[in-house]
Amino acid sequence: MDEKTDLVIKLDGGGTDLSEIGLSEEADVVEKEPIEVLEARSIGALLLIEQYTSLRSEIEKRIEIRQQILALTLLVAGTFLTVGVQPGVPEVVLLFYPLIAMFLGAIWEHNDLRIGQINFYIRTEIEKHLGALGPGWETFRSKTFPSRHRSHRSRQSAQRHPLTPRPGLIVFATRGMFFPTQAMAIIVAAVRYISEFFQQGFAVHIAGPKQVVTGIAVVILFLVDIGILIYTFSIVQHKRT
Repeated sequence: MDEKTDLVIKLDGGGTDLSEIGLSEEADVVEKEPIEVLEARSIGALLLIEQYTSLRSEIEKRIEIRQQILALTLLVAGTFLTVGVQPGVPEVVLLFYPLIAMFLGAIWEHNDLRIGQINFYIRTEIEKHLGALGPGWETFRSKTFPSRHRSHRSRQSAQRHPLTPRPGLIVFATRGMFFPTQAMAIIVAAVRYISEFFQQGFAVHIAGPKQVVTGIAVVILFLVDIGILIYTFSIVQHKRT
């Protein structure tokens, strides 16, 4: 009985201490929660900043690659046209340029599309966290300088910012780099073939089966180049939302 009484007395007497310990632990938890939340927010903010910096750097690199592709297209086109008009060079050499230009156009469109995707992600997923510090550049640019007019165009044109670029300007300029050079290569090759045809005569060109096969192959190559020309024109779109 004495031991039980002593145990009850100890538990009863120590109840205050236990409750105080419990309250102190709850206070510690309450004090720790805001710190953890602040740390989580700080880490999230740092991640957003790093992500934004990385994505902006990727945009700059892809814009540079895009411009280099256009410069390379002009260089390749000039080389083919310069070499292709030489008397000792076969006319068929010119017909290979449209194929090369098509692949260059596809690479340009891929980089341009990736730039548009990154811009959209920054505007919708990163800049929305700016709050009172916003809007960010992408959000501001899309609202102030819209590249497309979807509805009530007349009302938008009255409120259009003077620095807003004309719709489709990039597509017009880029297609102007690919389409004319491809068309020039095809036309120059056709002119050379027709000129040679009239100089040597029709009978010379159909003298043997080899010439017939060569002529059919050239016609097919012309048709393929025309298809490539149309396809290259269609893939350069500069999609934006």
